[in-house]
Amino acid sequence: MKSSANGREKGVNRHDISRSLDWLSAAELDAQQVLNSHASNKKVAMVGRWFLSEKLLHSLILAHLGHKQATDTRFLLQLSNFTLRRLLIGINPFSHRKALLSADAVFLKNHVRAFYFKSGLTLKCSNPIMSTAPKALTNEINVRSEIHDARAVRVPQLLHYQIGSNGSYLVEKALMQARMFNAGRDCDRLATGLFEFYLKNGMEQLPLGDAVRWPETLNVVERLFVTFGFDCSGLARFSNRIFCNRDPARLGVAVGLSHGDMSCGNLLVDNDTIYVIDWERARQAPVFSDFYKLFVQVPGLQTRMTALFDQWGKSQPMQSLDAQDQITLGKITQLTYLAERYEQVLGKPEEGVTAPWFRKSLAEQVRVVATHLSQIA
Repeated sequence: MKSSANGREKGVNRHDISRSLDWLSAAELDAQQVLNSHASNKKVAMVGRWFLSEKLLHSLILAHLGHKQATDTRFLLQLSNFTLRRLLIGINPFSHRKALLSADAVFLKNHVRAFYFKSGLTLKCSNPIMSTAPKALTNEINVRSEIHDARAVRVPQLLHYQIGSNGSYLVEKALMQARMFNAGRDCDRLATGLFEFYLKNGMEQLPLGDAVRWPETLNVVERLFVTFGFDCSGLARFSNRIFCNRDPARLGVAVGLSHGDMSCGNLLVDNDTIYVIDWERARQAPVFSDFYKLFVQVPGLQTRMTALFDQWGKSQPMQSLDAQDQITLGKITQLTYLAERYEQVLGKPEEGVTAPWFRKSLAEQVRVVATHLSQIA
């Protein structure tokens, strides 16, 4: 077992790194025409699966790039600071497989990302050491192939992809000059842009009883509350109020394409357009399940978003579940999804690396939901 920079053990070895690089090099060959990967200078930089401090990560990036171009350096620093802050990263300086690759930088996490600065492209591959990665990336490809951009919220252009039984990959345009999402500056644009984005991608009002499989959801959440030591009385009150005291067939809930991990870390801004990245967890779900992180991270967003949904709800055939109940339902829906993902990695090769993080994330979300429900009369 290897130890990470923060002292946690990681069950990944040189053989795992080699397998990942082998698959990446094969994907490069398949996508060679799109990538235009015939550069004479081989600049592959970083592979591995270790947490590094931001300061050390910056030093490694600068050393490997040799301060060659400010634009490339700034882009990588932005990634390390924000969108890929939890990079599991290391250095593998002795691998002959470096010579097989033409990427400028390689990041290895749940998926393998290779960046090509001269062409402004990114190659994203399913990680062969992660048994759940091929299915997740295939889901992203299928979803992104059908997504409709809104004016202010879009998805990076998908240029090429391949779905295979042994693994999948996609090639997309990299946002080389993109800046990090700014909660203060971009809040209004995000609220109106996201609302339009959900509408363009098929958001509809469904009866509460059809939108949420409540008996199964309630059982999952009750077990989580008991497991992590939280009181279930708030959950029972909420359940009775919306499912027993009212007719769930007459209450409407906004349902549509849900990103599954919507947060500031998956938002980039380029020329005032907000791009949403990493769609491998996308699914059809109550759209408010996407907002549990954003409402915390972006002050004022909740007020703006709920006003838009309230206005939309007035034009719908059913009485809309009120905004606070939709927020609560969204948090519960996302909690059950996290529990499902946690169960998926148990007994898999990546359990030693991924399960501890999943459990920690799950415990925190259970705490958030339990606290929220305890405050509901």
